[in-house]
Amino acid sequence: MDRIIIGDLPARYWGEKLGIDFELNAEHSSGSLHLRLLAKHRALLPKLNAAIQVLRDSGRVAEIEQSYVTNLHSLPHDPH
Repeated sequence: MDRIIIGDLPARYWGEKLGIDFELNAEHSSGSLHLRLLAKHRALLPKLNAAIQVLRDSGRVAEIEQSYVTNLHSLPHDPH
């Protein structure tokens, strides 16, 4: 079995695009949703974090990621 290191979203995209069956194994890194917030809006940070958690808990973040992967197929690309 061949193994590579690749992010999960690129793996899903290229696996579907190339018709390759694969499975994700050990996580080599993890990402987070990052937002930059001006210091003058620091008081909003707890509300923003709570809203992001609601999106994660509801599965909406996963839906957005899946929509991103699905819609990549419709973008023009140069395979070379």
